[in-house]
Amino acid sequence: MSSFTGIEEVTGHVVDTIKDTVVNFAWEPKGDRFVIITTTEPAGPTAVAPKTSVAFFCPEKNKGPTPGNFKHLRTLDKKNSNSIYWSPRGRFVVVATVHNTQSSDLDFYDLDFEGEKPESDKDLTANLQLMNTADHYGVTDVEWDPSGRFVATWSSSWKHSMENGYHIYDFKGEQLREEHVEKFKQFLWRPRPATLLTKEEQKQIRKNLREYSKTFEQEDADRGASADREVVEARRRQLDEWLAWRESIEEELVEERAYLGLPEDPIAELLASKVTNPDAEEQIIEEIVEEVIEETEEILQ
Repeated sequence: MSSFTGIEEVTGHVVDTIKDTVVNFAWEPKGDRFVIITTTEPAGPTAVAPKTSVAFFCPEKNKGPTPGNFKHLRTLDKKNSNSIYWSPRGRFVVVATVHNTQSSDLDFYDLDFEGEKPESDKDLTANLQLMNTADHYGVTDVEWDPSGRFVATWSSSWKHSMENGYHIYDFKGEQLREEHVEKFKQFLWRPRPATLLTKEEQKQIRKNLREYSKTFEQEDADRGASADREVVEARRRQLDEWLAWRESIEEELVEERAYLGLPEDPIAELLASKVTNPDAEEQIIEEIVEEVIEETEEILQ
């Protein structure tokens, strides 16, 4: 049995000596990576937003249960960013510029990008990728939904009256919805209900996630095939209806020709007349039409 007295030695890591002013700092939820925003300009309110740098840090790979030493992953300079919003599930992060009338950038990053990893980052526990950049003029607030799949940004009339409303993005930064609402104040996601599964059941689901994915993909494919069949059947019904309508019109046309004493097929009748009388001379009929463009009457003295 062990106990904690509060006087045990706690291991510390000196990541880097940062000479610039730190504007913001945020740990990854359920992870051990973090992002900081720094600036070389004086702190405090200014008329023009200061230029900032966004730096990403992560541990080195370690074979043991504890993470390795923290290392600098990447720094992005000449930004206006001042806020950091991690997904509640970790991995994805939005670095934004809020409460700024001159800049309103939203940068969506993935720290576990599945593409090729740079050689310099082979020993690090992150693979950074900028997925998308969006812009929401006058944005005052940013919030992830509890599942970590969507991000809401809004411009609140509690802060200003310029283009109040909200945007919704997916985790990749693709805009899904944009609404301008006069005097819009606040946006709240519905809290995610507590799971009914036990810890062991959740563990089994994560372990067999690939098998579940195959089942769901097959169901999606079947559902898509069913939808395709419905579209084909609907088009076939429309074609049958059109053919039936055309047949009824042709029958009406035959009846009208018979009533008027006209041949059932005028083209066939004309061709037949040429065959029976090939020596018949063709007549050319010319019709001259004169049109008076302008007429002027002039009196001679």
